[in-house]
Amino acid sequence: MRSILIISLLSISLGFSQTQLYQEAYKKAMRDSVVTADEQALLDLINVESDTSITTQNSDMTSGSVAYQALNQEGRWRMIYYNMVMGNSLYGFGLPYLFKSDDLLTYMGFQLVAAAGGFYVSYNYSKNIDISLGRGSFIETGSTISMASLIPIHAAVGPGNWNDFDPHLRGALSYLMVAAPVGMIQGNKLFNRWQPTDGQAAVIRYGTALGAINGLATYFFLNGDRDNNSETSVNNSYRALAGLGYGGTLAGLHYSHEYFGRKPYTTGDALMIREASSLGVYIAGRLLSTAELQSVRLNVLVGMALLDGFSIWGDHLVEGVDFTEGDAVIVAMGTLAANGVWRGLSLLAGGDINSTVSGSMDIATSFVGFYTTYQSVKARRLELGYPDRREQKINFKSRPTILGNFHEPVPGMSFEINF
Repeated sequence: MRSILIISLLSISLGFSQTQLYQEAYKKAMRDSVVTADEQALLDLINVESDTSITTQNSDMTSGSVAYQALNQEGRWRMIYYNMVMGNSLYGFGLPYLFKSDDLLTYMGFQLVAAAGGFYVSYNYSKNIDISLGRGSFIETGSTISMASLIPIHAAVGPGNWNDFDPHLRGALSYLMVAAPVGMIQGNKLFNRWQPTDGQAAVIRYGTALGAINGLATYFFLNGDRDNNSETSVNNSYRALAGLGYGGTLAGLHYSHEYFGRKPYTTGDALMIREASSLGVYIAGRLLSTAELQSVRLNVLVGMALLDGFSIWGDHLVEGVDFTEGDAVIVAMGTLAANGVWRGLSLLAGGDINSTVSGSMDIATSFVGFYTTYQSVKARRLELGYPDRREQKINFKSRPTILGNFHEPVPGMSFEINF
């Protein structure tokens, strides 16, 4: 009987230790807001009865035997705000325009009512559903892409032909009013299919915009310095520009998911990548204004090479470290500070800010400020206990121990895990 009691107590203590171990390991894994594949695999090994552990972790509020799990609604405010803006602009202006109203007060009244309607409809709709920052981003992106589909349709028909049957653009406005909610629904469905993290969603959204920019740049690179001297050539250029721009948008959405959707990102990582690409745009602008290149193709080539190159470089910079949005903001401020030192000293010395030397120093100080601040923030990030994922090691230790008190000792096991 005593042996059975000891074995029973040992089993209970092991189960309790396992549950406690899982919860502690999960907290440590989520310390950087990202659970990597290696961490998840180890958590699965520890947590044999994962459903029980998860229920225990979220059992603060229960309804009968079903555990209540808190909703993620970080992106709810963005969805509500987006719908209010759409109500105030597209529908607030569009509805009275479709009814051919010419009363200014009618337009103002519709805008206020439509904005309020956007709030109440989205507020009540989103009350009991998960709306993460990533889901909100996908909903907005889906709506934008859906409405932008009007451009290639308009280009394919031709401005002149379109004007024949829709001279006041009421048909185009009706299309936008239908396309906006359809795009939101499709964006939400796409999010459910891909299931990106907030950081991945932010990077995919940036990749979509980058695809659109590359598509438009492709037209100017191919068209070069060619002049459009006839209505036919103008229409053909419009069709090519619209097709390449919208095609680039869809291609950017697809390929950014293929590339970025398999890598762990935080929202800070996404912001860091955008800052790196913005630095590339600034350097391109200063370089081209200083060099004064006469060729349109060469200007486009240099600009896109720096934009795409710095975007790829930014993706490389966030590998292995999970940055916060605050880290990214500090890097941006460090970039501005370094450039500000040079500009301030140049102005005090009476230098010419439009000279070649000034342009070169702007480029150099901006790049040095960005990179040195990045290195400092990265080093501090690692010091605070967010290890480089490429060098991440997992330690798992177990050893026998004694539970209970001195008079009634119970054998047990203790576990220690370090990510």
